[in-house]
Amino acid sequence: MEVSIHNKLSSIFQPPDNWDNPKGHISALIKGGKIIIHGENNMGGVPNICDRGMSCHSEMQVIKYLTTVNRRKNRKYTMWNIRWSKHGTIECSKPCARCQKAMLDMGLTTIVFSTHKGTFEKSRIDSLVCKSNN
Repeated sequence: MEVSIHNKLSSIFQPPDNWDNPKGHISALIKGGKIIIHGENNMGGVPNICDRGMSCHSEMQVIKYLTTVNRRKNRKYTMWNIRWSKHGTIECSKPCARCQKAMLDMGLTTIVFSTHKGTFEKSRIDSLVCKSNN
C-alpha cells in the first residue's frame, strides 16, 4: 500500500549534505505519530548487533533501542526507511533478509520503505520478500 511521508519525518528524511559520506540510508521508529528514535547506516559495524564487520544497517541501529523495551509492546511501533542515491534521488530501502529477521525477532510487524519510484510503501514485515545479502 502506497503512503505519503509522515510530516514529522520530513526533517530526518533529508538527503545527506555530504555525498562522500555513505550514510544514504536512514531508519526511524514511530509510535503514535511520534519519532522514538532514528538511525543511519554506519561504517565500521557494531559487534553486538551487526556481525557483518564492515557496516551496520540503519534498521539494526534502531533495533538496538528495542533491546531494552518490552518485546510484546514492539508491535505498536512502525519502522520507516529511506535511501538516497549519490545523485540525491530516492531509492528502494526495502530491508535485507537479515534485517527483516531481526525486526521480526524483536516483534515489529509494520514497515514503511521508500521505492525506486520515489514513493513510500507500507507492508507487514512478515510478508516481505527480502534479498539475502550474503
